[in-house]
Amino acid sequence: MVRFNLLGELRLEIDGRDVELPASRKARLLLAMLALERRAHGRSELAGRLWPDVREDSARASLRNALAQLRGALGQQADSWSGPSAERR
Repeated sequence: MVRFNLLGELRLEIDGRDVELPASRKARLLLAMLALERRAHGRSELAGRLWPDVREDSARASLRNALAQLRGALGQQADSWSGPSAERR
């Protein structure tokens, strides 16, 4: 089971264990956005929302970096944690 604590300090728990989140503020913001808006997001949309004052190619490179940080934090479960059993608090 996946649990997000979005109020106060951002916290993620998977199967009862806390996940150490990336230090990057943007990577944490990306995680919160994806948790709150559980739908498909285009990369251009996400890059534009997180880096609105940056050229699109630079914003997309920053998005790739933030996604890599999140995948690193989530480990092997990176692609399977977003199912209907995810619980948001």
